[in-house]
Amino acid sequence: MLPHSLILTYTRCDYCDKADEKQVLIYDNFGIKTCVAHYDLGKRDCDSYLYLNNMIHLQDVKQLVDALPETFPVKRSSGEMQDGWSVDFDNPYIRKVNDEWHLSCVNKEYNLTKKPSIKNMTHLIDIDFVEGILTKAELQQRLKYSERPVLQEYKEHPCVQREMVGGVECRVFRVSHPDLA
Repeated sequence: MLPHSLILTYTRCDYCDKADEKQVLIYDNFGIKTCVAHYDLGKRDCDSYLYLNNMIHLQDVKQLVDALPETFPVKRSSGEMQDGWSVDFDNPYIRKVNDEWHLSCVNKEYNLTKKPSIKNMTHLIDIDFVEGILTKAELQQRLKYSERPVLQEYKEHPCVQREMVGGVECRVFRVSHPDLA
């Protein structure tokens, strides 16, 4: 099962028709709803989703997080080094894009977020140390999910439709769906 938005969804387990007593979350309101019996399947499928999307949870690279100062400077796109940044624990994943790892950072004073490349953080931390941690975490993930399940799409409720609203694709709940007439 692929993780999905949990907003406007059935109140049942994604794997069966029992009541959804648990949730496995990747982000707020994004994950898989499960019954007690299928919780482990939900955990497996969410972990597999992270693997397929080159994402590692910060708890799996705790040494890296612990090695960073509480606040630190980050290079802005203008080239300026700006102080007051910290790890964004509301987005608790480090993600690999184009063979570079990016860390979610936040500047609470200016209400800004940024995902700088780890390679651009050499002023904070030894790159060889970081790459060793990330390589180990990536290898552990690969070994765990080398024979991962085929993930299936979540079947939307018939009243939920995708529509463009202000140029953004949204999920809209339409009460007047023909299946309910």
